[in-house]
Amino acid sequence: MSVSVEANVQIVRGLADAIFTQHDFDKAMQYMSPDFVEHFSGQTLDYASWRGLVQMFFAALPDLRLVEIEPQLAEGDKVATRFAWAGHQTGELLGIPSSGKELHGRGISIWRVAQGKVVEEWNAEDMLTILQQLGIAPG
Repeated sequence: MSVSVEANVQIVRGLADAIFTQHDFDKAMQYMSPDFVEHFSGQTLDYASWRGLVQMFFAALPDLRLVEIEPQLAEGDKVATRFAWAGHQTGELLGIPSSGKELHGRGISIWRVAQGKVVEEWNAEDMLTILQQLGIAPG
C-alpha cells in the first residue's frame, strides 16, 4: 500500500491531535502501528513504555497542549515536525515537585509512516529550557 507524502502529514497531524489535544490514546492507535518505536533522550521505547512516558507528562502537566505546529517537512516515509507546547506543572515531573508554573517547550520530531500508520518517532526536546523554567538549571 503506497501512501502519499501529503497523506503521511495528515496521519502525523491526526496522531498529534489525538494525543496532545484530546489526550486520547485509543484514538491515537488509529494512527499508530502496534509495533511503534520511540527514540527519546537516548532511549528506545516500545509503545507501552512510550505511553507511560507521555502519561507521566500528562499527570504532571494535565493541561499540556500543543500551541504551535510549525511548517512540516515531508519526504518519502518521513515527516519532520517542529512544535511548541505549554502546560502548568501541577504534579511531580522527573522527580521535581509541583511548581504551579506554566512551562513552555519546543521540540522536533521525525515520524516514519508505513502502510498508513506511524511506526517510529525520533524526538528531541529542549530540556535545558524546561529545567531553567523550573529553576533547576541556571538561566
